[in-house]
Amino acid sequence: MAVKKENDGTDVFQRNRIIYFNGTFTENKVQETVKKLLEFEVDDPAKDIIIFIDTNGGFVDSFFAIHDTIQMLTSEVATVCLGKAMSCGMLLLITGKKGKRFITKNSRVLVHELAAGTIGKLSDMDIDIKEAQRMQDIIDKMVLDYTDIPKEDIREFMSKDTYCPAERAKELGIVDYVVDSYSEIFKKLNT
Repeated sequence: MAVKKENDGTDVFQRNRIIYFNGTFTENKVQETVKKLLEFEVDDPAKDIIIFIDTNGGFVDSFFAIHDTIQMLTSEVATVCLGKAMSCGMLLLITGKKGKRFITKNSRVLVHELAAGTIGKLSDMDIDIKEAQRMQDIIDKMVLDYTDIPKEDIREFMSKDTYCPAERAKELGIVDYVVDSYSEIFKKLNT
C-alpha cells in the first residue's frame, strides 16, 4: 500500500507526526519506533506525537525502551488503540499523556502478569524468577500510576488474562476516550 504524499513531498504519517505500531515488540520494531519518536522531538518539541497501536505485545524489555524515550520527550505523546493493545501493547497505551489516550469502540485491551519463561539450571531459573518479579513490580507500579485501577485490586487484576473492551478500558482509566472518528482524536491534540 502506497502512503499518500503531501504537496511538500512528505508522507501523511510524517507530516502529522504519526507512528503506526503494529505487530510484535521486537528489537527492530522498537528501534524504528524510538528513532521516529526522537526525530519528531527534534523536528518540533511543541507538537504532539501520535502512536496508533495494534499489537499482540512481545518482549517487555523492548517496551521499556519506548516507555523511557517517551518519558524523556518534551513533546506529548497521544496513544490510540486501533484493534488491540495486548500485554506490552496495553503498557504502551497507558504511557500516553493522560487526556490523550484513546481507543476505538470495537478495540480491546489485554492486561496480564509478566511471563518469566525460564528454562535451564535450577539456580539460573531462580535468578530469572527474581528478575521477573522485579520487572513485574515495575509494571504494577506503572499500571497504578497511569490508570484508575485501585492498589488493592492490582495483583488480582494482573494475575490472569483480563480482556477489556473499549468501555471497560475507559472505566479503568487505561484510556481517556472511546472514539468513533479521527477528528475526535485530532481535536484534543496539539499538531
